[in-house]
Amino acid sequence: MEDAARTLHVARLFSAAVASGDTADLEAATSREVAIEGPRGTAYGVEVLRGWVAGSGIRLRPDRAFAGQHAVVVEADAEWVSEQGAVTGRSRTAIVLGIRDGLLARIARFDEDLPAALQAAGLTEADEARATWD
Repeated sequence: MEDAARTLHVARLFSAAVASGDTADLEAATSREVAIEGPRGTAYGVEVLRGWVAGSGIRLRPDRAFAGQHAVVVEADAEWVSEQGAVTGRSRTAIVLGIRDGLLARIARFDEDLPAALQAAGLTEADEARATWD
């Protein structure tokens, strides 16, 4: 059953995978056709997700979550780091994680635009949830 607790669980798996670079647990909770949306367009598939987590250089420090039955929005400070360890960019970002049939089906990044992310997820500020990220 899809509910706020399940969406928050998937959000924690996503956060852990991005932090560690290990997608095994996240992949087990992800649709094979997951859509990954960002400023450069949309790509599909768990292989793309694996490559993005391994090669994006993104570090997320989530601090807020907004959860509903079919989506969660994670708001975080993001940094992009080069292979040499230099920070190449920073942004406040909101990431929509869409859940369908109990699996992560959509990841969409909204830099500096929490209202747009909430709207895309069908959520509002009233849907803020308590979430821990460790």
